[in-house]
Amino acid sequence: MTHKPNTEPVQLSFDDKTRSLVEALCTVADRHNVPCFLVGGTVRDALLGARRVDIDVLIDSGNRSGITAERFSQLASAALGGSRPVCFDRYGTYHFVVGRRSRSVAKVEVVGADLAVSEDYQIRNPAEVFRRDFTVNSLLVGINKENFGRFYDLTGRGLEDLKLRVLTCPKDPDETLRADPIRMLRAVRLACTLNFSIGESVAVWIQQHAEMVNKAAVERIRSELELMLLSDKPSKAIEMLRTLALLDRILPEIAALQGVTQDKRFHNQDVYSHALAVLDNIRQKDIVLRLAALFHDVGKKETKTLKGERVVFYGHERLGASIVARRLYSLRFSKKVTQQVCALVRNHMINYSDEWTDAAIRRLIRRLGPLLPKQLDLYEADIMALCDSDQLLQAARSLRARIENIDRKEQVAKIKPPLNGHEICKLLNIEPGPLVGRLKTQLLDAVITGQIENTKEAATEFLHRLYSDRR
Repeated sequence: MTHKPNTEPVQLSFDDKTRSLVEALCTVADRHNVPCFLVGGTVRDALLGARRVDIDVLIDSGNRSGITAERFSQLASAALGGSRPVCFDRYGTYHFVVGRRSRSVAKVEVVGADLAVSEDYQIRNPAEVFRRDFTVNSLLVGINKENFGRFYDLTGRGLEDLKLRVLTCPKDPDETLRADPIRMLRAVRLACTLNFSIGESVAVWIQQHAEMVNKAAVERIRSELELMLLSDKPSKAIEMLRTLALLDRILPEIAALQGVTQDKRFHNQDVYSHALAVLDNIRQKDIVLRLAALFHDVGKKETKTLKGERVVFYGHERLGASIVARRLYSLRFSKKVTQQVCALVRNHMINYSDEWTDAAIRRLIRRLGPLLPKQLDLYEADIMALCDSDQLLQAARSLRARIENIDRKEQVAKIKPPLNGHEICKLLNIEPGPLVGRLKTQLLDAVITGQIENTKEAATEFLHRLYSDRR
């Protein structure tokens, strides 16, 4: 069956840089006589008027020049000054990057399919298009000179679904989603980032086959999860994962927080709902902060106890740090991200009051180091999700001001002990070992808290006194 494009060209909304890249791809395609189309998210987002820096390209691999997707990627990257194309997955998709040395970076993805395109650019074999994940991602727009801007809705439903903002599959969901289980998570990600709904047939299939998500590569699961957490309202994605029975499969520790009640003096939500509120309170699109917000109270389920009429969670921050470490490791997050998230979770119980001394604040600055700004952001986001939070939030902002004032004057993080380990060994006539490290830490703490001046003389007197007391 031959599938004809719409008779009218479609108007796509591109910024100047993207438009210039598309025109350059058109030149490459025409020079080598390769029928070439924009596809997927590029067309979808352009029709929605959403800004997009990635370009998805579908070429007719049955072209008369015999140009493969790999070769077209090489030719296009050379013409655009891009990186060396890399084959991304088992579907033979090639990726390269344009603008690596500038702030404006575009990713180009090229895939080939035997579309059997005729001389007048009719598509006689649409099978590849029907194998795509959702109808809204199956729309094509021609970019050859004689075909530029011509629109193809080969499923007959893509444009209508785009108008309705609903995700449905080009074929039976059992065939489409089973072919690549990561599409279950992609449905959630697209729904929450583009404000779409998930079609009933798709949602029902996912709920009934949620266990299949674990057949997807862990790295792809992590990538989809990151994109969800970095969306404008990440709690929507987590809730959608829960209703589709996917949360138990990829973040079981978070799913387990449902129904874990808290002290009603401070909370009117269970731990799960509180975690989502804190997550949404993090306005920065920072994966470390958002992961920390989602997991900050993950240790509460196992530490919940009653003390009289009070509900307490002693040590939940330490247990939470170990729980999040295991989960992020299993999802293949980087060591740096994992360590930072664990540190934020472990240190999130600040509980500041105006009775804190400057010495206590210096210790906090020193203990948290470069993570201090993120820790304060998490602290405030946590407070904002409490009942009657105005006074506590004001106190948190007072803490931030005091930290900034003290650190601006004293640069606490740069303070070093006046004697190094070798000098301590010589002074006290002791061998190198753990004791030297402990003495050095106590010496630094004494300097930071103002117990002694930051001089060798004061340090010598302090260490002699400290060491003699130990003996």
